Amino acid sequence: MKSQLDRGLSKVHRHARNIGDRGRFVIANPAGIDQTIVFVAGCQRSGTTMTSKIFEADPGAFVFHEMSSLSSGDKEERLRFNELDNVDRQIRWTRAPLVVAKPLVESARLTELLERFPNATVLWMIRDFRDVASSNIVRWGEQNGFDDLAPILARDQSNWRALNLSDETLDLVAELHADGLSPADAASLFWYTRNTLLFDQGLESSERVYLQRYAELVTEPDAAMRPFYAHIGVGYPTRPITSAIRTSSVGKGSNIELSPRIELLCDEMLSRLNAEVDAQMPA
Repeated sequence: MKSQLDRGLSKVHRHARNIGDRGRFVIANPAGIDQTIVFVAGCQRSGTTMTSKIFEADPGAFVFHEMSSLSSGDKEERLRFNELDNVDRQIRWTRAPLVVAKPLVESARLTELLERFPNATVLWMIRDFRDVASSNIVRWGEQNGFDDLAPILARDQSNWRALNLSDETLDLVAELHADGLSPADAASLFWYTRNTLLFDQGLESSERVYLQRYAELVTEPDAAMRPFYAHIGVGYPTRPITSAIRTSSVGKGSNIELSPRIELLCDEMLSRLNAEVDAQMPA
């Protein structure tokens, strides 16, 4: 557990690094024009932090992590984006040719974000729900899945976990919760709700949304990242950007036990996601 002093120092170091990073782009791109924006989206524990670290190794990129100045107005969790004019100003302030942000909790607002930022592409991460549930429990404990479902059960639209979920999804969560859930069931069901947002917004086949399998990214990182850079029209870095990736996390949830109905529901969603990944591949 980090001390308050350690957390404070880490925050100072991150701020200093961000200022230094911005300095790299002031001369190269003084007006902040022709910026390409990437919004990393999907479900928590799906490899989004790892993806952000890959972009951080790109000397032409500026990365806003999940908790950043873009979400400074969220006094409770520091996760929700600020007013979008403020977000736009901060992105332009970096003057970086490639700007990456990780608004995971704004995955329900992607149509709004894409409309507001016409130069943006969404990178939606897809990871097997079993691995996500296992990682969720290891990282945050067995209660976390239930805590994530609570605002959905309350149909609390002020909470990002329930925001813009369809009535069908809300009803399904209530029904399944009433049947009784294990911690792994709850975490898997939350994974399901987050991935419904891709389809409910009609973004699964959008050219501005790129679907990336976690397993492929960690096993063949350069082979996975090169097509994405080509997709957004940015040259792939000549220096290594994927050397820190490890494959040990793939399949860690293979032994978790789920109720048959939860497992079937999530398997069907994973198959649907995989079908969309296959469909976006060049013929």
